Amino acid sequence: MINKLICLVILVISLAGCAATYVQPVDGPTATLLIPKYSREFSLASIISGGDIMVARKEKDGCGNFEVIEISDTDDERIPISVKVGQDIFISIDRYDGNRSCNVIAAFMPEAGVSYDVKSSFTDKWCRVRIINRDSTNMDRRVGLKKGYTSSLDGFRVCDSKDKL
Repeated sequence: MINKLICLVILVISLAGCAATYVQPVDGPTATLLIPKYSREFSLASIISGGDIMVARKEKDGCGNFEVIEISDTDDERIPISVKVGQDIFISIDRYDGNRSCNVIAAFMPEAGVSYDVKSSFTDKWCRVRIINRDSTNMDRRVGLKKGYTSSLDGFRVCDSKDKL
């Protein structure tokens, strides 16, 4: 058990340095993602718990590279980030708690000026991600998500089809 924990910690630390850091766009039309802030916690009961969110812009070839979203030290539970509109973005949500884990990769096309609330939950048996469109009419609508596929080599290359990896 201790060996597995040590391997998991080494894996998490080593992978954290492999992805580029997400840089928010400074010009052009954008949308806002309200992402949950997952804190990493260590305890004897659950060993390690927390989560990570990465985003990637879908390029013309149908693929992109995930970039890690750095969360500033804040008390806010939801962190706003800006994303470009006019092209699909991939989002990767990882959650873990002890021996339970969840990873969902999806894509959607954000619209200019719209805020999207990213929500996730998981249990021992299932894992769920929802993206809610918070538009100006205050009507919440679930966003239709498309499947994304990551490279088994590094986990950072993502495409809209397995055949492109």
